Formats: sequence, C-alpha cells, structure tokens
Amino acid sequence: ERWIFSAVHELGHLVLHPDSFRVEQADEIAQEEKEADRFAAHFLMPSAVFKQEWDDTCGLPLIDRVLKVKRIFRVSYKTVLYRLAEEGDRSVWQRFNAQYERHYGRRARHSEPLPLGPEEYQPVENRRSKEPEQLVDVDFTADRLSRLVRRALEEERITRSRAAEVLRLSHEELLERMEDWAA
Repeated sequence: ERWIFSAVHELGHLVLHPDSFRVEQADEIAQEEKEADRFAAHFLMPSAVFKQEWDDTCGLPLIDRVLKVKRIFRVSYKTVLYRLAEEGDRSVWQRFNAQYERHYGRRARHSEPLPLGPEEYQPVENRRSKEPEQLVDVDFTADRLSRLVRRALEEERITRSRAAEVLRLSHEELLERMEDWAA
C-alpha cells in the first residue's frame, strides 16, 4: 500500500509544483514534500468519506479503527495515521504504536499490518472469476454496536457494567477501551 501513496505523492508534485521538477535537482524542498504528502492523503481518502468511515468506527479501540479504515480505503496504516495527526491528534502515532506492540508483540515500523496481497494489484479482468478478496478479522469487527454503546455511555443512558455486558468485555477491558476512546 505504501507504493500507492508514493505514486500519488509524486502526482501531487506534478500537480502542485510543476515548475519545481528538474532531473538534475536531487534536493527536496521540505514544504513541497509536506504539500505532496497532504495531497496524497486527501486524494486517497477524501475528507467527507474519511470522516464518515472514521466516525463509524468510534466505538472500537484505536488499532482496530485504523486497520479497518486502512482496509476500506486500501491504503497504508501510516496514511490513516497521517490524516488523524493532520486533523490535530498529535499523539495518535504514539498511541497506535503502543497498542500495536501490545497486541502483536512487535512494532509495525517496517511491516504493513494486514497488507493487500499481490492479487489485489491485478487488473479487474484478471480477477473477475476469482473469489472475493481475502477477508481478515478486522473486516468483521462489529463497529456499529461498539459505537452505539459508546454513545449510550457518554450520554449516561447505560451503566459501565451494562456496557461491558453488551460488548462481552470484562470490566477491566471496558475501562481500557474507555481510556482509548478518551485519548
């Protein structure tokens, strides 16, 4: 997925900085790089749709939200984190990395979690008679129920013990999830 971002990043340079491209120039201008990153992130995940998908996962832990949205838009998890940080959540990278390491026992630095398989990059004609894309656990995460329980808790319509019961979590797991919601 990272190469997709890189390709759109370069498209951003062509669109935003057409006079800046010179074959003999190897130096990169930091501001232009940031603008191309922003272009790529918004091109791959348009604001209104990104906000809707992100809001739809509001009851899930951060790691599940990021991985679910990543799969919807078929982008790298870093693209999702970039958008969240850009919108003001500066601690999102640190929180995601901590949760990822706690969940998977390793850092996500050099590996893409739940990557698209090579078959995903084939032309549609080559995939027509094949099974749908491989589904993973995050594709089945019940985000609607989690979102509704979160809202009910925030509006004090249900108790914590009822929320834990509905989500089938222990009280400690619910408290952990609530900390994640508050961050």
